[in-house]
Amino acid sequence: MINLKNYQKEFEEALKYSQEYPFDLDCKDIIEKWYQNKKHFIDLFGGTPIIQSDEIVEFTLSTEDRSKYFNDFVNRIHNNGWAYYKYNNLSLKDFLWQSEAGFFDNKVTADPQMIGKIKIGDKLIKSLKYFFEDKKELRMCQDLASEYVQKNKIKGHIFFSVDPIDFLLASENNENWRSCHALDGEYRAGNLSYLLDETTVMVYLASADREHMRVIPSNYEAASKKVRLYIHIAENIMYYGKMYPFDLPHLRVYIKEVINQFYDKAGFSSRRNFLMPEQIGFNRIQLPNGDHATLDENCFFYWGDIVKSSDVIKQSEHALNYYDLIYSSTYRPYASFSQQGYYYTSGIVDKFTIHIGEDVPCALGCGNAVVSENTFICPTCREKMGAWHDYFDHCVDCGIRLFEDDTYYCSNAGLMFCESCYDPYYDEDDDDDY
Repeated sequence: MINLKNYQKEFEEALKYSQEYPFDLDCKDIIEKWYQNKKHFIDLFGGTPIIQSDEIVEFTLSTEDRSKYFNDFVNRIHNNGWAYYKYNNLSLKDFLWQSEAGFFDNKVTADPQMIGKIKIGDKLIKSLKYFFEDKKELRMCQDLASEYVQKNKIKGHIFFSVDPIDFLLASENNENWRSCHALDGEYRAGNLSYLLDETTVMVYLASADREHMRVIPSNYEAASKKVRLYIHIAENIMYYGKMYPFDLPHLRVYIKEVINQFYDKAGFSSRRNFLMPEQIGFNRIQLPNGDHATLDENCFFYWGDIVKSSDVIKQSEHALNYYDLIYSSTYRPYASFSQQGYYYTSGIVDKFTIHIGEDVPCALGCGNAVVSENTFICPTCREKMGAWHDYFDHCVDCGIRLFEDDTYYCSNAGLMFCESCYDPYYDEDDDDDY
């Protein structure tokens, strides 16, 4: 039995703490709308918002894949213009090639006589700081390297969830990845647009043990998601959203099989069973002169027919989520047609149509909708409460949220930095440098 008051209390406490709001919240409208629109999934899961796989799944890259991903990483270093950044006369490109053997273990294996302060066995990702002067570029490179290193081996349980806290913490974790849906991100309120629609389920890989995260109260624990994606389920089609922080193709097959088991157990017609995932999206075309052009949005194709993604992915007026399926330039969408959609539904628009993303009620319970992606409060209440800015601090350089135990202060200029962006020389310079 779902106790909505308990869910409301927990959600209000977590949201208030995460945003450091100095006032109480009233999320009754949010929780009631969640239950109304997600109840069919809760029923499908046997009366609970979260289902956990019994078995632990593990994915490890083959030697061939490790080589492929390493080469891909080095190519991206080239494309970003970082390959010939130097430390101690050694280029970043050469440093990486010398450390290829230890790359996926995050270990330096390059010749110690050539690399100054860096020693064999040091953490490779941390050692990248010696090659960069620009802290934003360093963060980008370290995040990119972390993404590739984490591809090597990953294991845990698979969770299917429509739980409010899971959606609130969609991009919060202890695994060193984030997205624009993080709770300091520009699309943070979009988490609730996904929470409140009738089609979205979150799927993630995590340990069975819950963990504390700094954005929630000290007595709260939640899943630290190693991999996370949204799936969007309609009668004719199931879309797979972009996986974060990296893509696991075999996970889509696993998801399809489990979703079919849910529907089989619930007694649905075999027409509801979904077929194998297939890549149905593209965002680049070849022009008659041989050049390529990038489209403003993804398009979907089916047996020679093409439709714009925005024509078939419907959304509410004030939906706040970022639509990877429509706008992502790095993800070519995948989907599984149901037997109903593939064999018995005619017309490409009907095959692909789905509603994703709902309006989000104000977290102060006034009845108005939130209209900005980076807040949980409507304009009227923001005006009333003077809540036009975040109540937590940001790094002055990269903009990431700062916590007390990882804030670096520049006493000369009175500025605050995160660990990656701070450098001791800031305190040695005059204020005029800022």
